[in-house]
Amino acid sequence: MSYRITLESDSPIRVVSTEVPPAPPSLPPPPPPPGTGEPFQWPPEPFLPSRDDQRYASLGQSFYVGEGQFTNPLPQSNRFAGYIEAHAMVGAWDIYAYRLWAPRDANPDLIRQVLKTGRV
Repeated sequence: MSYRITLESDSPIRVVSTEVPPAPPSLPPPPPPPGTGEPFQWPPEPFLPSRDDQRYASLGQSFYVGEGQFTNPLPQSNRFAGYIEAHAMVGAWDIYAYRLWAPRDANPDLIRQVLKTGRV
């Protein structure tokens, strides 16, 4: 919608004309990057003994990372998905090459994203 306002006076010098340009059309948000849609190929679950000093970092949405010597923190709901490929910080941790434990029912494309970026 465009508006035009014109103000005039008795004097021909005092003509003011203001045009308001129309607002640009709003664009829809960009679509998410396409996923492969292929099922995730789970690597073999490593057999590791449980340790008292195990430490994990939560990435959110039930994704966890841990150092290589630590076992699955939630074996009933999570599986070993592989190793984080990118340098990413979780708090004070640089989680590059940490094991990723992903929910068994997670979206396969999301698992691949977290493996590549270290972020959910």
